[in-house]
Amino acid sequence: MAKRKSLLKNFYPKYTFEKVEDIPYELIKRDGIKLILMDMDNTLIDNRKEYSKNLKKWIKDISLKA
Repeated sequence: MAKRKSLLKNFYPKYTFEKVEDIPYELIKRDGIKLILMDMDNTLIDNRKEYSKNLKKWIKDISLKA
């Protein structure tokens, strides 16, 4: 049963942030993070399916650094 517990821990988040824009690129690079799962529905986009200016800037900044 110990193997099952260790396997399940891989499905829990290591980090949580109040806003996606708070995720520092340095953390992504340092930890070798390859994937960030996010809920889009009314979390990252509004009811009109638009991104905030801060989120657009964060995505652009992360893309330029990668």
